[in-house]
Parts: sequence; C-alpha cells; structure tokens
Amino acid sequence: ALYGGPLGTEREELGEPLQRWTVQPNKTLRSLDAEHEARPGWWYLAVARGEQTMQPWLPIKPWAATGLVVKGK
Repeated sequence: ALYGGPLGTEREELGEPLQRWTVQPNKTLRSLDAEHEARPGWWYLAVARGEQTMQPWLPIKPWAATGLVVKGK
C-alpha cells in the first residue's frame, strides 16, 4: 500500500492508502511496478505485508516499508 500526505501536518494515523496492490497466492513476485504521481511538498511511504508466515525461517508474517520519500518543491 502507498501512503502519503502534505509535509508539515500533525503526526497522525496513516489512514486510507493512496494506492493498493495485491499479489496472487502461489505466484512468484519478481518485481512490482506501481505508479502514482508525486506532489511537491508531500511525503510518501510504501508498506508491504504478507499473510503467511515465513516458515521454515521465521514464525512471523512478513512486513516491510520504504524509508520516507520526499519530493521537493
């Protein structure tokens, strides 16, 4: 999911994502191209989550996020 908002706003919950994507079960994900027009003065955060555990390596569900991405004015 892709989240974003104007820079300088109060810290708050992420709310609804600007964009969502899904991966079909039992498919190998080699790359994912998703486009969203960046607005000057906004922050963006991409978050990926999985529903199945990462067995046999880890007994947890996968979760990853990008660093903060800011497009200048």
